[in-house]
Amino acid sequence: MTLPSQLRRLVLVTALAAVSGALLPIAVHATSGSAGQLVAGPARGIVYPRGYDPVTRTEGVAPYRSAAGNMTYHGGVIMPTAVSKAIFWGPSWTSSSFVGDKMVGIDSFYSGFSGSNYAQISDEYTGSNGQVGPTTPYQGHIVDTSAAAGGASTSAILAEVAKVISNPDPNGNGYYAVYTDVPRGSASYCGWHSTGTVNGIRVQFAFFWNLDGDIGCDPQDTTTGHSQGLAALANISAHELSEARTDPANPSAWYDASGNENGDKCAWTFNVPSVTFSNGTPWKLQGEWSNNAFTAGTGYPNSGGQSGCLDGTLPPPTPTATDTPLPTATDTPTDTAAPTDTPTDTPTDTPTDTPGPTNTPTASNTSVPATPTSTPTDTPRPTDTPTTTATDTPAPTDTPTRACFQSVVD
Repeated sequence: MTLPSQLRRLVLVTALAAVSGALLPIAVHATSGSAGQLVAGPARGIVYPRGYDPVTRTEGVAPYRSAAGNMTYHGGVIMPTAVSKAIFWGPSWTSSSFVGDKMVGIDSFYSGFSGSNYAQISDEYTGSNGQVGPTTPYQGHIVDTSAAAGGASTSAILAEVAKVISNPDPNGNGYYAVYTDVPRGSASYCGWHSTGTVNGIRVQFAFFWNLDGDIGCDPQDTTTGHSQGLAALANISAHELSEARTDPANPSAWYDASGNENGDKCAWTFNVPSVTFSNGTPWKLQGEWSNNAFTAGTGYPNSGGQSGCLDGTLPPPTPTATDTPLPTATDTPTDTAAPTDTPTDTPTDTPTDTPGPTNTPTASNTSVPATPTSTPTDTPRPTDTPTTTATDTPAPTDTPTRACFQSVVD
């Protein structure tokens, strides 16, 4: 008997967790307070360091591998547009020596991503709410100088989003990228994206470490003039934003037989020295997976030799009628809780009853408008239905697979 792919993933991670003997509570957390009711889903689209081997948990030893073949559609929504905002979290973001070119560079990255050939790679994918579009309006950034959390809890990162974003996009197309000043250390991931709800409004959010001097998460950019830290953040940002646009919520949308999303399938593969965005800024970025390119044989190979990656230097080719991927819900989404990334039974960074930030700029929470510049610089997922109590169903830790639905641990 052939099991549905979601059930196969659940059986696999459960069995592996039993072997490892390590269990974590699920990261779906509901709370009420000044930020309202929050429900955070699991981390997905986890970017492992270059050459990371999940079995031995060592870096620089194993090339990335993903399941053969195209991604398939699983019945969910996509992001017709991504209304983006960056959040720089941590006291170091007030230090000019730490900030360097990163803050203005990230602003430039998101401003130029919108309408770029790179963004258009994902436009071929459709969902129950329409088609992915290349427009990703950027609303600038916010600086919060309070102490930042690490990436082990999706609910802690969602709480930060709710704290500083008083009015998320009402259509569920808000994408909030949280850049912390916390170094990665021994954590086995460079970043991730997730989904959640704030007062019933769906939001997409992503987490990024401080990657200054981080060899494992470094794209080894030698041509654009960006600092190493900015180049690393930009490459991981391209990975996560592309995945959030094509596989943002529960039920899921696009991923392959092993749970890999479009960014995962082309991770750490670079076909060209740099890609130029719509505002003229160059970036060294991994490719993104295109079902159309793989079917037509026009993509470049990923680490597994599958020629379905596009680098974004040119507009994606127009598919023929037979190349167009048609949404076919092959998996029936369930309400089974999925592995998540919370290392403790109770997330510590949750909103309080203190009123949230106002629109008055302050030193610790300043909204800055976007200024485009050319200066170099998979297991089933929890539902998004708000609840009133936290759920502590045990779930496994990182499992030795490459699926994008794994838990994350520091």
